[in-house]
Amino acid sequence: MSTYIQELAASLYKKRIPRGGHRLAAVLSPLLQNTFVESIYGPSLYYFGHDLTLYNCLSGGFGSTISNEISELQTGDAFIDVGANIGLFTILAANRVGPSGRVVACEPQKDVFDILQKNIDRNNVNWVQPLPYAISDRSCRMAMNYVAEHTGAASLKECTAHEAEECDIDVRNPAELESFQQDWDQYPTIVMKTDTEGNELNVLKGFGPFIDRQQNLTKIIVEICPDHLARFGATAEDIYSYLGSKGFDPALCAMQIKNPALYDQIFVR
Repeated sequence: MSTYIQELAASLYKKRIPRGGHRLAAVLSPLLQNTFVESIYGPSLYYFGHDLTLYNCLSGGFGSTISNEISELQTGDAFIDVGANIGLFTILAANRVGPSGRVVACEPQKDVFDILQKNIDRNNVNWVQPLPYAISDRSCRMAMNYVAEHTGAASLKECTAHEAEECDIDVRNPAELESFQQDWDQYPTIVMKTDTEGNELNVLKGFGPFIDRQQNLTKIIVEICPDHLARFGATAEDIYSYLGSKGFDPALCAMQIKNPALYDQIFVR
């Protein structure tokens, strides 16, 4: 296949594809399969097939809230990415903090984790530490609800007796992981992002001791979707209350939130 045609197809992702562009991406998918495509956000990402999450990573579909916050990181800072998927925000953060900083990326889906590692290698940010775990307030084995052509919509679920063979997701309490038992005081600022399709409150509770200990953790970016939180018996108010008890205040007021059904809130202290 002509390299020129591949480059032309890849270039379309950098032109703010209009509404309906996801259908165009489906047509382009065979042309780009198993190549690296430069995202509108900057990093080169492995094109593994037609996937809405990949499309958003390449075309700017995640908006600017998270990338703007990451752009404020400085050399030597640290970033924790819980629900890293293929690593778009992981790589953006790694480029900001540099080798003297620290980036930890948690992604439990095996195939997606493999792509995360490919993207780390491709973008030459080998100081990133990828962890193949889901994060929660207890360590256990769970299953995953997968969504066709949308890797970022996969969510944890409890295993039933007849689903034992599907119970293949390694869930860890961060308090039990060496990476988060270590002293992070050397980093001037730590920023955390969690996007776990409804398990965000349990992620934050698992990080409770770390949040208490590391007062240099000054910002936590949380995806809030009331419908997703309900899967785990939580509400948006629970997120606000828990982080409020840790000294965090929301940076975005109600009038700044365009879609209360799904948004990224920034908590600061």
